[in-house]
Formats: sequence, C-alpha cells, structure tokens
Amino acid sequence: MSLVIKKHINKGKLLLAIADKDLLGKIYTEGKKQLDLKSNFYKGEKKTNEEIISLIKGSYIVNAVGEKTISFLEKTGFISTKETLKINNIPYVQVVIINK
Repeated sequence: MSLVIKKHINKGKLLLAIADKDLLGKIYTEGKKQLDLKSNFYKGEKKTNEEIISLIKGSYIVNAVGEKTISFLEKTGFISTKETLKINNIPYVQVVIINK
C-alpha cells in the first residue's frame, strides 16, 4: 500500500499523520481551507498494514489525508466515510482514539 505515516509525540502521547504517498509535496486549497502536504508534518515512512493498525491503536489522534488512506481506515473500522471532509476533492479526517 502506498501510505506514508509520520509519528509525532505530543505531551508524551502519540499523534499520527497518515497520507497517500502521491499527495505529498503539494498544498491543496479551497477558499480559506488548506491541506499542507508539503510540510514535514506528513513526511514519514511506509509501514505495513499491520504496523499502521498497531500504531493507530497506540495513538490518541490520527490526521489522515487521501483516498487510499481514508479507504484503509474505513476498511479497518477506525472511521466511517461520512466522517470525512474534503478540500479540493482530497478527503481528510482527524480521528481521536479512545483507548479503554
């Protein structure tokens, strides 16, 4: 799968940025809204599906961008596509993970 994931630690908690690899390096705008995939925030590395699922389960927030990423999160049960928003036809979502 061509997803790129970057780990960020915020106050000791894991925040993930996941994006379709082919979207990186660009800025997408629509009116006043903007997705900046040119910044280092999303520049990470490829992981296996199992690694991604494990990282998501250990995180508290996931920022996800792109058709492939959103599809993966929906298929694995983390989101419903009705929760996604779009900027310039690029889907994105922010997920808060509640670990019990």
